[in-house]
Amino acid sequence: MSKSTYCYYKESKHLRAVERRKEKDKEILNAVLPIYTKSRNTYGYRRILLKLDDEVLESLGVGRDRIRSVLTSNGLIGRQGGNGKYHSYKGDNGEDKRNLLLEKVVDEKNIRLPL
Repeated sequence: MSKSTYCYYKESKHLRAVERRKEKDKEILNAVLPIYTKSRNTYGYRRILLKLDDEVLESLGVGRDRIRSVLTSNGLIGRQGGNGKYHSYKGDNGEDKRNLLLEKVVDEKNIRLPL
């Protein structure tokens, strides 16, 4: 690579744009991180957007996709619950369950056995 090409690329708009984007990502992270930690790391980008003040969002000048990408790039992912299915089983609650079929009295004289 020639020296002129290297210097041109070094001073190009692309590199400055990348640096500005990194600075903007830091601003977004500083605005979002307190909300994320206050929620005990459970909020995702949707709830964080709802909690952010409109003034803060307006001053940042970014949308939901940008906030989501900043969160995921920094590993800030909200914890999710179960799959949302209903489970009627509540557990034994510490009680000893006995087998009622073993205690059933059987009249052995009138039992019909299958042929």
